[in-house]
Amino acid sequence: MSQNRLPFLMDMGCDVKYLYSDWNPEKVVENFKQAVAASPDGIVLMGLPGNDALEPFIKEAFDKGIRIAGHPDCKMILVDHGALTSQMENFLKTAGIKPGEIFVGGFSLSPATANSTAIENGYVNLVSEMQPYLLGYLSVAQIVLTKRYGFTGLEIDTGGGLVDKDNIGLLAPLAKKGIR
Repeated sequence: MSQNRLPFLMDMGCDVKYLYSDWNPEKVVENFKQAVAASPDGIVLMGLPGNDALEPFIKEAFDKGIRIAGHPDCKMILVDHGALTSQMENFLKTAGIKPGEIFVGGFSLSPATANSTAIENGYVNLVSEMQPYLLGYLSVAQIVLTKRYGFTGLEIDTGGGLVDKDNIGLLAPLAKKGIR
């Protein structure tokens, strides 16, 4: 288990502990159990199965010949995982597809997607992102506000940012820092 204390929400006098799961579902569960055992004022839980959990299924699809090259009439691809979105340029080049031949949209602007050249080179046209920094910050802020001031639960939509060729230059450095 990796645990860090960061100066997060210091403006509210918080002591926030981070438990990282490395996208391991078992670690997510174990970290959650440890957090509950510590009896904190609140817990923010984030985590998905990640690449390791998906890898066997991706390999199986490729082994079965499920590739874009097998569907020449394809006009659009929507990818639902940041790690896959970041690899779309490689996938499409391997399939012999040129930039702009297929509209590609993805979810979850990840540092890998922001740092790849897929958007700049025209292989990925649009990526949505839920602005995870706000998601994490506001979740912890809600716990603090509830504990300190008795605020009831807040319903906050962190928005749906859209990333394309026009703004990737601005957002890529922020994604690398975990802010966008």
